[in-house]
Amino acid sequence: MAEGTVSELKIMELAQSLKKMHLAASIEEAYARAKEILSTPRSAEDRSVQEMATDIDSLKNELMNSKTTLATDENDHSTEARQTTETSQIIAQAEQSLQEAKQEVERLDSELSVLQRKLDKKK
Repeated sequence: MAEGTVSELKIMELAQSLKKMHLAASIEEAYARAKEILSTPRSAEDRSVQEMATDIDSLKNELMNSKTTLATDENDHSTEARQTTETSQIIAQAEQSLQEAKQEVERLDSELSVLQRKLDKKK
């Protein structure tokens, strides 16, 4: 292997570690980050452990924010689904009430017709 070239095995090992530590959402993202980390020029690799720890903390914070956003979105979706179900139930109840009212109007109309005929006979 030529100097400066990173082996696929090292990239994949680092990618798997990043994914396992939840520092990447997918193995593809982990692979891209691992490749970027391992291909940086030597001078950039001389960063202090403190700087690397800061980068890791930043990545962890980004992950936590993403998880929070996802949980909020899931909660919003659940609330909307529940409201949709409740609205559907209200509509079904209103349709049932309307149908019952129509039947009552037909019954009363029929009774009115009978009473009108009786009244007409008495005249």
